[in-house]
Amino acid sequence: MKTLLLSCLFASLSAISFASEKNPCSDYAFSGIVIDGSGKPMADVIIVAKSSVGQQKVVTDEQGQFKISCLPEGTYTLRFEKNNYKPVEKKNMVVAKNNSSKLNVQLLPDEAKDENSHSWLLKIDFM
Repeated sequence: MKTLLLSCLFASLSAISFASEKNPCSDYAFSGIVIDGSGKPMADVIIVAKSSVGQQKVVTDEQGQFKISCLPEGTYTLRFEKNNYKPVEKKNMVVAKNNSSKLNVQLLPDEAKDENSHSWLLKIDFM
């Protein structure tokens, strides 16, 4: 009886540990690279994947690469943003089972911010 009980317990624990090894988020829904106007990879770009269900944020690595995983199926808007750059939005991006999208995005400098960034400086004319 003890042997049967121990066998059942061992089989149950093996099944649980095997199931926990499966990672449903090992696949990603969106991946890609973000570059600047000269084609250089951009680190620390914030990417927000937003849908009616919720949102997820990720940041690009030193090579400008990103991966967004574990997204429920649906339609998303992806927003790419970094200080002093014009944000880019990709709308109607679809996440479906066993389907991932690779995106290459270019961010350009926001020159309007550059021009106004020093508007707080006091100008004095001496006559």
